[in-house]
Amino acid sequence: MIVDHAGLLQFTEDDAVLAAALGSEVVLLDPYGKVVNRLARKRDRDRPPKASSVAVSRQAGMVAAGYSDGTMCVWSLDEGTLIAQRSLTQCGIDGLAFAMISADRAGERRRWTNRPSRPEPYIFFTACHQPAMVLARDLRLPTALPCDTDPLHELFFFTTVAAAPNGDYLAAGRDNGDVLVWERQGRRYERVSVLRCNRRIIRVLLHVPPSRDDQGFYLYVAAESENQLFQREGDQACEISSWRFPAGAPSALIAKTPTHDVSDIALGRYRRTVVSSHETRLPVDRYLRPAMYGLVSSHEHERGAGPHAAYYERFPHGVLSVAVTSDLSVAFARTADRITRVEPKRISPAI
Repeated sequence: MIVDHAGLLQFTEDDAVLAAALGSEVVLLDPYGKVVNRLARKRDRDRPPKASSVAVSRQAGMVAAGYSDGTMCVWSLDEGTLIAQRSLTQCGIDGLAFAMISADRAGERRRWTNRPSRPEPYIFFTACHQPAMVLARDLRLPTALPCDTDPLHELFFFTTVAAAPNGDYLAAGRDNGDVLVWERQGRRYERVSVLRCNRRIIRVLLHVPPSRDDQGFYLYVAAESENQLFQREGDQACEISSWRFPAGAPSALIAKTPTHDVSDIALGRYRRTVVSSHETRLPVDRYLRPAMYGLVSSHEHERGAGPHAAYYERFPHGVLSVAVTSDLSVAFARTADRITRVEPKRISPAI
């Protein structure tokens, strides 16, 4: 079973560049699937570890990758030069997210008190038992986010993290089924909620409505489920749920969709549509047809008017990760050995 591969693909905010983790290498592609640059870390004496997560930001002008040995690398998006490389944790980095945060609100001292501080790129990442944030330009002095004090929770790892573009909201998922949510209050992050979402969290995504008023945000969670699905015997049951976090009000569950073997989810500008990728289970007998093919599919989580692109594509050997443009016009699937562009379809069959 394929696990812990969510976040191997991501588009920039302007949909011009797709960053993809492919083995130990990070590849940049255009929306048509053409490779425009290949990014590599410093030479390793041993065999280079695999990249386990990737993040890219046009506002920051950077590309970041986390590796299975706990190393993080940051490159320039335009030139492709290596900006920083540092070992941040003893376990793998499975989640990355960029955010532009002003220095004074991030807890740093301001050089000129009468001038507004310029936002700088920070990276939020998973670090074993605790998510953390670090300044992207040098990856020095990471700051851990406040978590549980229960010693039993140290047995579980965080596997995914999501951040609002300005860093006001954060969410991270743990392999015991917990989703922790933080809100920035001044120079500190305060935990505001803990969601219980069945079993291991596969991916969390944040959507902040494009409005000047503080209307809160939406949270999307893909997680393994304890509920059994009867369509196909032996498939791993999963759920994709959406939550609304209004400003100053308790969170509310909007929708929950049961499905099979989810490996990753992606979200465009229109929050109603979630694009998901699915794993595959190979039969014991090689002459038998697999019980399930890898899929890239989409569904509407919230019914309403607005643009909607439907995806439904089969991959015989499963899909590790998926990414989609903000207008939902182009999607890419990351399989075990290649990156494939997926075209939208007129219909979206239920799975």
